[in-house]
Amino acid sequence: MTPTVVRTFAPEEVPGLRNISLGGERASSELRKLWSSRLDLNILYGTTETAVWDTIAQVTAQNCDSSRLIGKSIGSRAWVVHPNDWTKLSPIGVAGEICIQGPEIGDYYVGRPEQTARVFKSAPGWLPKGDMDDASHRIYRTGDLGRFLKDGNLEIWGRIDRQIKLNGQRMEPAEIEESLMRFLPGNLRVYVELLQPKNGKARLAAFVSYEEDADPTLSTLTTHQAGIRKAVDEVQAVLPRSMIPTVTVPLTNFPLTVSKKINRLELQKLGLAFLDSKKQADAPKLQNGHSSSNANVSDAQAMVQRILDFIKSRTEGSAGQDMTLNESGLDSLDAVEVSSGLRRVAQLHVPASMLLRPGIKISDIAALSNAPEQNVDPKASLREELVKWTVKLDEASTTAGRAVLLTGASGFLGREILRQLLSHAEQWTVVCVVRGDSPEHARQRLLSVVSKEKWWTADFEPRIEVWPGDLSLPKLGLRQAEWREVFGLHGSTRRVHTIIHNGAVVNWLASYEALTDPNVGSTYELLRGQLQSHDAPGLVFVSGGYISGQEETVDELASKIYQMPGYDQTKFVSETMVAHFNASLARNSGGQAWVFKPGFIIGSSTDGETQTRDALWRFVKACAQIGMYSEEDARKWIPVAGVDAIAANLVAELSVRHSDKTKEVCHKVLAGCYLQDIWDMLKELGLELKNTAHGDWLAAMNSRMEADGREHPLFPLKEWMVTSKGFMGTEPPKDGRVTDDDNADARLAVQRSMEHLTECGFLARS
Repeated sequence: MTPTVVRTFAPEEVPGLRNISLGGERASSELRKLWSSRLDLNILYGTTETAVWDTIAQVTAQNCDSSRLIGKSIGSRAWVVHPNDWTKLSPIGVAGEICIQGPEIGDYYVGRPEQTARVFKSAPGWLPKGDMDDASHRIYRTGDLGRFLKDGNLEIWGRIDRQIKLNGQRMEPAEIEESLMRFLPGNLRVYVELLQPKNGKARLAAFVSYEEDADPTLSTLTTHQAGIRKAVDEVQAVLPRSMIPTVTVPLTNFPLTVSKKINRLELQKLGLAFLDSKKQADAPKLQNGHSSSNANVSDAQAMVQRILDFIKSRTEGSAGQDMTLNESGLDSLDAVEVSSGLRRVAQLHVPASMLLRPGIKISDIAALSNAPEQNVDPKASLREELVKWTVKLDEASTTAGRAVLLTGASGFLGREILRQLLSHAEQWTVVCVVRGDSPEHARQRLLSVVSKEKWWTADFEPRIEVWPGDLSLPKLGLRQAEWREVFGLHGSTRRVHTIIHNGAVVNWLASYEALTDPNVGSTYELLRGQLQSHDAPGLVFVSGGYISGQEETVDELASKIYQMPGYDQTKFVSETMVAHFNASLARNSGGQAWVFKPGFIIGSSTDGETQTRDALWRFVKACAQIGMYSEEDARKWIPVAGVDAIAANLVAELSVRHSDKTKEVCHKVLAGCYLQDIWDMLKELGLELKNTAHGDWLAAMNSRMEADGREHPLFPLKEWMVTSKGFMGTEPPKDGRVTDDDNADARLAVQRSMEHLTECGFLARS
């Protein structure tokens, strides 16, 4: 069992016990002395990734003072390698990283290939030759710092990285820091460390600093105390109790090493000095009328002092009667120990559950314990709890798992997708990833755009969350806690039902390499998140670029698209990646990914307000300028639809995909019209163009482009004009791929958009 559990009872309570083995955390010298004098005491060391227990040390009178001793290997082999190079062994007596070799080592971490490659290693050169060919050739790098003694015993000294272990549980301080930073005021910084008093219990401490150029000392200012306390309270909603700091140490600045890294040794000194100052500040309070030896004190006061004395004997923190037990450093295992100790030493029955009540003080415990027969109906209290939680569940049922993560929300299509999600009967909460220096800055950027839309109402605002991010960064630039909420990682509740990856950088002149990170890398990051999750959300990748109504293989597409602009290439690579995921990898996560591929996106069928910089309208404007169009190209198909119809198609498909996972991976929106229809509409608007042989038209267009240079509408698409030979249209879709109604809606949207472009003067002959 763990040392923490052993501390909850005394040797006298288990007279028949002959042997105890302790593991999972360090056993103090005092604990070793106490139990080794009564029975056979062993210390075990190991990791979950190996045989669980890998070494054993028998505690004797000669070695009971050594709390670092973990003994010799059992069922496996222990090695100590150079702390910065696992391919080299450390000499005896020299500290390095402890590695375990044996047949029971795990294969890998599920969904974490990088972490697997870092710690699971095969056949290092220093292994004995006889071990190279059997199941024992693999080693696991524990990350623990240790050394071999001359007698072959192993000592453990701590961690090489920042990972810490408290009450038998491993945790990453960086994760706690990131969670705290979500709730701390923006001018504060935090560093989490395990504070280890010389003869006391380890405490999880949050060191909080508010200045960057001051000398590192304990801060006496009270300005930030309320904000710090509030952050520690709020972080309990996102972190387990074991990861909540029980000490907050205010500093003017963090101590740094010469290399400008946090000086952890100096940080320990400051933390211990803070605990000492708290003890001294509370000392008069403890002695002023609260001594159990005073015959005149009340039973309640005696109870207070007994609890204070017992807690102080088990912790190195301060303990005043008006301090909450969480502030005194008590955790859940401490509560069991204190409860058992008070019952044994003082015959006081204080349940551990009472000690763990939020905000409870020692004086509160005394009052409750002295008045056990309070006029409280436990059945009524339980009924109130039932009502409270069922109401909360009813409230949660309307939003639980109904959040949609949307990238590219401020763009032309993104704004319409946002509108339709907010207007949907499902009452989605929409989490938008937007570039910004802070959550508030990103939110204001988005609201400044969508608030100008005709459909916008202030009622929508509470259902929009905005997370600052950057598509070109790992994990889209999201914070660790946000990334976990998207995919339900590391025990976090998955909030997101579906990811709509609509964001991309659109630049017709940029190379593939320049667009890779935001356009391809972001898709990879989301698919990687799917693989890491055991309960992945749905993922729809909104594609663009080249689209065809015909069935084409990957090789056929690649032979066409490699000549197209970098933007088209990034969309093709991302589409192929999604298809590979669905075909080979999706079963590992349970998530489904698919591609939504519209053609040209224009104004809606109601107002026709469209984007003049899109390729289709650049092409139409260029033809209007020279007064002619290609006779051959006019017979080609233009996949085009209004932005409202495309967004509606996408949102409707979300529900269909959720219930039917057998649909094809790529959903193409092929509704549209022939290019001739566009020229006929333009004629009705007073701009009649001449029907010309394609070669003559192309020559006239190239001549005009050469004359106008950068001012020509097709200048950004000059490379496309060369590779496509000027053909804008494609082959019509096969029968059954689109409906007559969809095509009619598309033509209406084209008509409205051209009316809008003519009225604003964009389309005119020159």
